[in-house]
Amino acid sequence: MSEEMKAKFSLVEVLGEVDATQYVKHKATILVAKTLEKIIDPMDKRIKAALRALGTNDTIEDSGFTFKYGTQNRSTMDDVKLIELLKQKGLTDAIKTIEVSDSEAVTTYLKSNQLTLEELDTCKVPNIIDTLTVKYVITPVEEVPEKKVGAKMF
Repeated sequence: MSEEMKAKFSLVEVLGEVDATQYVKHKATILVAKTLEKIIDPMDKRIKAALRALGTNDTIEDSGFTFKYGTQNRSTMDDVKLIELLKQKGLTDAIKTIEVSDSEAVTTYLKSNQLTLEELDTCKVPNIIDTLTVKYVITPVEEVPEKKVGAKMF
């Protein structure tokens, strides 16, 4: 960007002084969070592995956080199986010329009972995903230290 273009742009003029200050503060926080996320992600994987090894779905409290390990059973459609099913049922207009299923047409056939959810289940491919929920444990109000009025957070 040329110096002339830089001189024509002012965040304060675009957003106003208060909003520009808030924007810079919040944007910096987001960038710090993204950097910290890169550090935390591998640690989360290790925590998931440890909780998986325990074989429990119970919530565990430690170091001021609660940890809960779980799994989610997600699935995707196997297009080859779905196309085969649609052809068997004579519902080929739900198949595009490149032979991929047409989700809108499949939905229409489901609504009109020409296809059943049970038939579609035969076309699903399971995809098990590990999950980790981490929440900060809130300290009761009487234990929170007093903050000075007007203290800056950043």
